[in-house]
Amino acid sequence: MLYPNLIIEIPEAFVMPKFPDGSVNPHWELVTTLNDAIDSQRTGSRFATDGVVRWNGQLNITYFTVEIMQLIVANGGDVQGYPAYFEVDLNSDVPDTIPGNKKTNEDGSETQLTWQTWSKHDPYVADNGNTYVSSAANSGVYLAASTLISSAVPFVSIADLPSRGGNEEL
Repeated sequence: MLYPNLIIEIPEAFVMPKFPDGSVNPHWELVTTLNDAIDSQRTGSRFATDGVVRWNGQLNITYFTVEIMQLIVANGGDVQGYPAYFEVDLNSDVPDTIPGNKKTNEDGSETQLTWQTWSKHDPYVADNGNTYVSSAANSGVYLAASTLISSAVPFVSIADLPSRGGNEEL
């Protein structure tokens, strides 16, 4: 299983080993680790991957964690293409913080969508009974990390989805 192409926008301050005042940048290790771990083309503070995440030269999809993504967003960066799944009740309304949460009818009125009607793909139901919907299930494009975090809807990375009897690929 591979990550889709990630675009990681790191705040400029992250890409210097020391801040202008001479103090050590606590995030420098993150940047150098990202640079080493992700087969990427880096331009300043922008990393663009080929979809393969590596750690010590070995394929590892679990390396780029939700915590790293949250750190990047909390410091003014963003991540595009992060494969995340919302944990949902299919009959609940999609909150306003999620793009495409309403459908515009022919008469111009809007209809609130549930997770079942928002998703254009089958949900992922784990062995524990929890239901997950891909953040790309509506538009075909994974939502930006900043949108995931601000949505207030619980989510997990594709690597952290609970099992569902067998080794099905998503």
